[in-house]
Amino acid sequence: MFLLLSIAIYGCSGGTESNYALADNPAGPNSENNPTFSIPTAGAPAVGALTVTAYPDKMELKWQDTSPSEDGFKIMKDGITAGETPRNIAVWTDTQILPGTTYCYKIIPYNREYAQGIVSREECATIPVPITSPAAPSNFTASAASDGITLSWSDNSNNENGFRIARNGVLIQTLPANATSYKDTTAGVGTAYCYTASAFNDGGANSSVQQCATIPVPNQVPTVSIVYPTAGELAYKLTRVKINWLDQDDQYLTLRIFIDGTEQVNIEVETASYSKWFDIDFTDYPDGDYTISAEVYDSHGAMKSVMTQARVNQAEVEDKAMQFLYLQSTITCANPETFKCIVRWLEPAHIVEVSPLFTNEQFQMIKDAAAFLTRYTSIPFEVRWSSLETFGPNPNCYDLPVDINFIFIYPENYSEATLAKTCAPRDIATGYTTVSKAVIMVQNTALNQFAGQPETLAFIYAHEIAHTLPIINHESARYLMYPYLNDSYRFSPEMARAMEMLYYNFAPGDQIPTPAHFTIGYISSW
Repeated sequence: MFLLLSIAIYGCSGGTESNYALADNPAGPNSENNPTFSIPTAGAPAVGALTVTAYPDKMELKWQDTSPSEDGFKIMKDGITAGETPRNIAVWTDTQILPGTTYCYKIIPYNREYAQGIVSREECATIPVPITSPAAPSNFTASAASDGITLSWSDNSNNENGFRIARNGVLIQTLPANATSYKDTTAGVGTAYCYTASAFNDGGANSSVQQCATIPVPNQVPTVSIVYPTAGELAYKLTRVKINWLDQDDQYLTLRIFIDGTEQVNIEVETASYSKWFDIDFTDYPDGDYTISAEVYDSHGAMKSVMTQARVNQAEVEDKAMQFLYLQSTITCANPETFKCIVRWLEPAHIVEVSPLFTNEQFQMIKDAAAFLTRYTSIPFEVRWSSLETFGPNPNCYDLPVDINFIFIYPENYSEATLAKTCAPRDIATGYTTVSKAVIMVQNTALNQFAGQPETLAFIYAHEIAHTLPIINHESARYLMYPYLNDSYRFSPEMARAMEMLYYNFAPGDQIPTPAHFTIGYISSW
């Protein structure tokens, strides 16, 4: 048998009774044996706080879902249904908006029992008007000075929040609106810096063109000094003047040398070389005191000067030259002891023949070395190529071929540990050693060792050629050429005058008279 059940829903009867439903049965509705089904019913759905956030392109709604029984949510916009979300979805986005417009929203929860639950509180928001980014600055400049780099620009906008300053791509400063300049005092000297200025607001930023600047390194004033002559030195004909200079920030300097304000030298010198000898001609200057001054100028116009005193006294030079000759005539320069340091060439012309084994460059160095000796001794040299190549590593210095009457210079490999050497047959005359020929050998190893040092090679050539001059001791030879390399040596006026006197005023048999007094004391044996 089938039992047909019909269920009647009764509302509340008042009091504290709960809602419930009764099931019909044949015993009747009032039978105490009737079964009952207690079915609870939910209250009206509700929502919590509503938040409305405005963006330039949308309105975003969020609310608290506080009811477990809603079937969904209706979104009311300015009193009109604008959309729905299903249950448990408590966010909604409205893209149907216009800039600058205010919209008000409510959220209505609902279910099948309640078409409208407890409505949320109304919330309103205004869509922002889009912000236009400010115009970029123009006329942007970067100017360097010793105390920093100044930036300036034209402000082309009226809606910027400020300006951002970037240096080499890195933000270094933010300035307020309407600013038109900025000074970077943190920039270092000698370094290039590149800048931009950007106007910005909430709508974006626009940058100026890039400009670069460098704070110059402060100019270093050059320095100059006169190494030789020292104050009060005798000057005679050509006088060697050694100048030292220094400059930190220039590659070249202009150097000027004066005698009593009259310019003698005006040249451009490299700062890297920092030192040089100059020949200053006192030939036409009468006896007296003179000021030698030197000036250097850099590319910035800075100048530095220095001066020293020199004196011309012909009688004093003659007196010291005679003392020098006499002292030299007492020195023995080689064995046997009859070979004196003062020698005389039988022929007045000094001819130097150069072996074809030398290069053209080495030939020119030999010519330059001989010309240097001529300038300071007034003794002429003729330098020319020879048809001879070599006398070998061990020539007989006292039995050279009779068919030569010149100085022969050639490269050779020999066993002695010297850079070069000179030898010549010497004949004894009264008071002098006479020479008519000589050979000079230069070690090949020396030529290779000093291939890149022309001044050193010039010293070697001239030192050996100097041994064929009227005064041949080593000290004299050193004084002749060492000024190229060493400040301790200089060719003194009395040496120069003594060479002239022996060459032009004394015959091979003449005696050197004994001076009445001595004021010099430098003599040296071989």
